[in-house]
Amino acid sequence: MDEIIEKNYIENRILNQKNYYGKKCKIKQRRFAILSIISIIVTSTIPIIALLDFIPYKESITAISGAVSTILSSLIFFFRDKETWIQYRATSEKIKSELYKYQSKTEKYFDMQDNEAFNLFVTTCEEIMGNQNEQWVKEKLSKNSANSSS
Repeated sequence: MDEIIEKNYIENRILNQKNYYGKKCKIKQRRFAILSIISIIVTSTIPIIALLDFIPYKESITAISGAVSTILSSLIFFFRDKETWIQYRATSEKIKSELYKYQSKTEKYFDMQDNEAFNLFVTTCEEIMGNQNEQWVKEKLSKNSANSSS
């Protein structure tokens, strides 16, 4: 097996993809947390505002708070950041695990010739990433069909 090909594949494909999914995971997790926290704060202030008689325009403020709460809940549902963050994290961890198994020649890579092990490693990693890509396409298509039907 050509060590240069293996090194290039691991550095330019595997580590890049693992880092990509890890980075995207953090972005999705952060956006989900921010939207959720703001939604909780806005929603929880509605009954308090409604009870306070000394607040001017309390009906308008309550209505606006309700609308903002609905918008935030809709954004959380629409972006599906929690689901995506979990999927991206799982994909990143699967890639990392597969790399460690391959490099340590454990589990399915144990007792294999280098070329055979590398071929299996590439096939397995491409399958992991392909499954994630298929999932992403399905989600985008279902989002688009849900948006066009509303």
